[in-house]
Amino acid sequence: MIKMRSLKKKRRIQLIAFAFIGLIGATALVGYALRDGINFFRAPSQVMSDPPQEGEVFVWAAWLKRALWCAGKAAKRPFG
Repeated sequence: MIKMRSLKKKRRIQLIAFAFIGLIGATALVGYALRDGINFFRAPSQVMSDPPQEGEVFVWAAWLKRALWCAGKAAKRPFG
């Protein structure tokens, strides 16, 4: 009976250690993915005063959606 408790305790410690290692690994991956920063939003006035540089990640989706909707080019609401 004592040996069984020892085995359960050992498994529990192993599980906690593996979970901790997994958490460290996930944190490292997120840090690597976000090394360039997470600030992708810019106001229209900021974009006009300082346009995106070549090679910089910049998403125009919200601008495109608003421009198509305001210009009346979309017969239906294509973006939900």
